[in-house]
Amino acid sequence: MYEARTGRKVGTEQLLGSAKPSCPGMAYLKKDVSKLHTEPEFADYQQVLRKYVEQ
Repeated sequence: MYEARTGRKVGTEQLLGSAKPSCPGMAYLKKDVSKLHTEPEFADYQQVLRKYVEQ
């Protein structure tokens, strides 16, 4: 995370992709790829970023 005004680094966070059962039943992947990319849920972003936002 970087402060928008100054560009100063204020933190580092890591989010996992969604684990909800809405994943596809089948996906075609390239030969050497064994993982399927998913995006974190909006609530996950809110939870992690909350401590960086002024209340």
